[in-house]
Amino acid sequence: MKNLYNKSEFLANRSQNEILNENIFSFLGNAFNKLKTLINKIKGGKEVSAIYTKYIDKIQTELKNKLQIDLQLQTQTPKNENLKLNEAEAAAAAINEITATNAAAPKPDANAAAPKPDNNQIEKLKKSQALIQKIIESNKNLAIKEMDAVLVKMGGKEKNIQLATIIDIKKEQFNIDVLTAELKIYGDDPKAKEITAQLKDANKKIQQLNKNLEKGKISNEIEVGGKKFKTLVPYRYKKKDGSIQTIKIIKVDKGQLKAVYTYGESKNKEQIFDPNNVEIDFKPEVDKEYRYINNDGEDIKVKVLKELDNEKVQVQSPNSRFVIAKGSLI
Repeated sequence: MKNLYNKSEFLANRSQNEILNENIFSFLGNAFNKLKTLINKIKGGKEVSAIYTKYIDKIQTELKNKLQIDLQLQTQTPKNENLKLNEAEAAAAAINEITATNAAAPKPDANAAAPKPDNNQIEKLKKSQALIQKIIESNKNLAIKEMDAVLVKMGGKEKNIQLATIIDIKKEQFNIDVLTAELKIYGDDPKAKEITAQLKDANKKIQQLNKNLEKGKISNEIEVGGKKFKTLVPYRYKKKDGSIQTIKIIKVDKGQLKAVYTYGESKNKEQIFDPNNVEIDFKPEVDKEYRYINNDGEDIKVKVLKELDNEKVQVQSPNSRFVIAKGSLI
């Protein structure tokens, strides 16, 4: 097979790609380590993480035994926890630097021996992609079933939205761990460019999921316009057309109330709301029917059975009886 570069060019490009890959691995590793700190504080988070570790190890073992491919899969556990996830722009920039000039890379040592990629491993990866994906998906599905069982035990998605978000993060982490492992093997192979693009997309998904996780933190009390509210708690909001829609308050910024709609086209889009239109003292009537939009966007008719002490109500739907925040009723 003809070399794509002469010795000096190969070394220059190799150094550049190594720096690029180190930036990617460093960022993603720190990102997952930052998430680990949040995950460990959430009920059920450690159990879900343990399930993930069990199945990523199974994937590693199956790939090695069935295909003789050693991806050296491991969960991301760097020591530095100081990197913030909103520094993702730095990682994205690193990923986009694939075409950076050689002048930006360390000057090659003309006397040094060019590092040799493991062409056998590269060819195995290319030829076995369908089988690799089959092994990954099979174990990933088993892992998700076990994770969902933990979610049910911890109250389900309605009561533990943070744990549900963690499971979504772990689903994406399967892809990221495999892609980063493959990238290390491909080195300067043209396939590496395709993988970096996939990692960039995966990185965006992780950023959004982390924002969802952050929004699910413990509620705090804030004050605006002489009124007190709790963040991250659903409230009924009277819109200009007189209709009622539920919102969750995020924060007060420069004297303005920032919140998001909990459903609809602009769901989770942070906007400015009028505090005077937020129903603080809403008191639902027992035995009265209301509507409730769940986290999946389903519009459900519920009847209030009783009001509880913690700003919640017990309701009866056509299929089940459950407890929700009273501000979720419309």
